[in-house]
Amino acid sequence: MPWPTSLESIAIAQAVVTTLGTVLVVGLAFLPHPSRATLLWSIGFLVATVSVVLAVMATIGDAEPLRRVTLAGLLSCSFFAWSGLRAWRGARSLAWLYAPTLVALVLILVVPGDTRWFSVAFRVAFLVSAVFPALTAWDLWRMPERRDLLLQPLLITSASYAVFAVAGAVAGVFYPPTDGDDLALVRTLNALGMLIYVICLAVSIVWLSQQRRPSAARPPIAEWTRFRDVARDRLARAEAADEEAWALLVIRLDDEANVRAAAGNLSYAHITAEIDAHVRRIFPADADIGRQAAGRIVVLVPRSTVVIRELVRRLLTAISGYDGPYQTMLQNSASVGWVSVDVGGYDFSALLGAATMAVERAESAGGDRWYRVSSADLD
Repeated sequence: MPWPTSLESIAIAQAVVTTLGTVLVVGLAFLPHPSRATLLWSIGFLVATVSVVLAVMATIGDAEPLRRVTLAGLLSCSFFAWSGLRAWRGARSLAWLYAPTLVALVLILVVPGDTRWFSVAFRVAFLVSAVFPALTAWDLWRMPERRDLLLQPLLITSASYAVFAVAGAVAGVFYPPTDGDDLALVRTLNALGMLIYVICLAVSIVWLSQQRRPSAARPPIAEWTRFRDVARDRLARAEAADEEAWALLVIRLDDEANVRAAAGNLSYAHITAEIDAHVRRIFPADADIGRQAAGRIVVLVPRSTVVIRELVRRLLTAISGYDGPYQTMLQNSASVGWVSVDVGGYDFSALLGAATMAVERAESAGGDRWYRVSSADLD
């Protein structure tokens, strides 16, 4: 049962597109950004390329059993889009599900042979493969990143894949199976849909691989613990030397919840990373910098009040002047809580508590300012 000529042409186009997609995903996603997610996506494209090339050869050689096996391989590739997306989100990839999925698809397509029941088997196999694009669309819909333009084509095509598979299965209920001619339109639309899906998937994968997930941007507990221990040690030595030109600053992005909601998690991670870069660029090299969370930075700096005031002014100006590609409609700003050791003492925990209270006062007063703790505040 050879394919019609139109399908042969589409298959050749699929081979070209999947090969190009494999080169792009491996070259622009996996090699520069190796991870479990980009590895799974690259494997998916490699499997798709091999399946399509073998399908073209099987079609030309009229090897129907081989063509059905390669069709199962091509349909199974939708699994890797979902599994890689889970890995990118930080969830378990569930990669072990691929083997039973492939085996099930091969059995569904090969067992009916050349009987009229192949029509039913094809619709069932297509419906099984659509489970993963449906899950991909669901995961994308739940992610704030869905607002990003380069993810929307993948969201739409994944949902369309699932809808078309369900529609094909429903149509099979109303039309009894024949010798296969009833599949001509379904198979043509399926082949064209695969072309569009592969293109959208490649674009989204290359874009996603260059983004940092918020979970990856969160500072590990060990990093904060190390900063805290270093800060305590430096404060103890400053107290022993009777040095008073030390201060602890807490820097916090204003209106965090609304900024995160407006920007989405990826853009929010970039905004907070930009704040961190400003802090490290403006404050001197002998200042100790720690991150409590995304958008919350603690700085222990050995400078006089006059110098610190100028540093804080430069920092707030740099943050409020941010106009990068991840800027939202909200104006970014930050508040700073500031406590000197001559007021708060040399205990790190006490200084941190006082500086946190100060940053909350600064934000409640409108943000984009600092508040310096005085003896009256502590009283």
